[in-house]
Amino acid sequence: MQRIHKIIYKRQEALNGALFGQYLFEKLKKIYFSDELQIDEFGRKMYSIWNTYLPDCLAKEEPFWTLSYADDCLSYGDEKQTRELYEKAFDFYQK
Repeated sequence: MQRIHKIIYKRQEALNGALFGQYLFEKLKKIYFSDELQIDEFGRKMYSIWNTYLPDCLAKEEPFWTLSYADDCLSYGDEKQTRELYEKAFDFYQK
């Protein structure tokens, strides 16, 4: 989290959203596929990143926006949909 804060808020030049997004989602993808976290814990952390660390100019754009809602599907037992949303977000910059 400190790394995100440093990248976004302590930079002198304007933030390149696409470059930052590539970096962030590459790191998140590694964590996700490492299976270090249960999907519900991963979801809570993703929401926390979205809610706490992302500036408004990025938070409401894809793939960042996905971090705010992907785990909502877990509340009605749809882990498959949650995983599909995260995995689509991870691949956003692979186009």
